[in-house]
Amino acid sequence: MSPYIVTSVASSSLRLDRRRQRLLLSALFVLFLAGFELVTFRQTSSLQSTFNIQPGYTYSLTTDRNPSDSISGDFQETSGNPVSFYIMTSAQYAAAQNKISFTYVYNKTDTASSTFSYTFTTQDTYYLLFDHGDGYSQTAETVHFQRTYGTTNTTAEVLGIIFLAYGLISLVFVFRMKNRDLDETPQQQTVVAPSQQSAHQHMADNVE
Repeated sequence: MSPYIVTSVASSSLRLDRRRQRLLLSALFVLFLAGFELVTFRQTSSLQSTFNIQPGYTYSLTTDRNPSDSISGDFQETSGNPVSFYIMTSAQYAAAQNKISFTYVYNKTDTASSTFSYTFTTQDTYYLLFDHGDGYSQTAETVHFQRTYGTTNTTAEVLGIIFLAYGLISLVFVFRMKNRDLDETPQQQTVVAPSQQSAHQHMADNVE
């Protein structure tokens, strides 16, 4: 009579399945956090204003910006007269005020209306300067100015990338662990049938 063959891996497989479930849920949660951080790390805010450029003067606004921040928008001179628009760093603006030099990082000149877009490269206080157009320095001009600032949260961006990498690595580990477990041969335990145990015992008694 052949011995019974019993596979004794049910409890260990159950423990592995629960472990995989925990790791999978953890990986999916981390990927959710990564998606949230990567979607929200870029924020925008919009402003608009209307002002007069008095004869013989310029008009400027300031904004504090970090690298990778951006500005975009449009402006219109309400009477159709030309104006000039400049974006200047704090050093460039100071040099212009002291009549040392007139330089800028971006400009739109001698136009009654225009759109614009610029990405800031360094942390600084920037000046958004409007001047009269050519031939209109002694004419009062009214400008309607609309702009949208784009702000980058670097910390959120970095966290999003870290969470994404961790979540993907965790998913790979979960599925590799699953495949490895399926490939393993379950350990088998041989159990001798009761009739064979009696026969062996009887033979032993006869020998004695």
